[in-house]
Amino acid sequence: MEKQAVLLTGFGDTSLGSTNPSLVAAEEVCQRNIPNINLVYQELPTDNYGNIGSVTEEAVQRVMPDAVLGLGFRICDDTFGIEECAHNYVQPTAVGERGWP
Repeated sequence: MEKQAVLLTGFGDTSLGSTNPSLVAAEEVCQRNIPNINLVYQELPTDNYGNIGSVTEEAVQRVMPDAVLGLGFRICDDTFGIEECAHNYVQPTAVGERGWP
């Protein structure tokens, strides 16, 4: 049986210089041995949010995943989640690739 690929994304270092917990979580999940699943993680840049789309697209082209899960850490309430729409609470004026903060 061919393994299914799952791409997990996590954000790189925070603007405060600390390690982003979402990347740590993605790395740790990818170290698990899950039968028939190939887990791969991709670090997303926090220094230039405009590059997130292109970095993700390159990872998708490289890995050809069956699923992509974007992990996020909400600093305002110390929780993890699957990203549906990323929000930058630390630097709310940072502009993403679509021009949205």
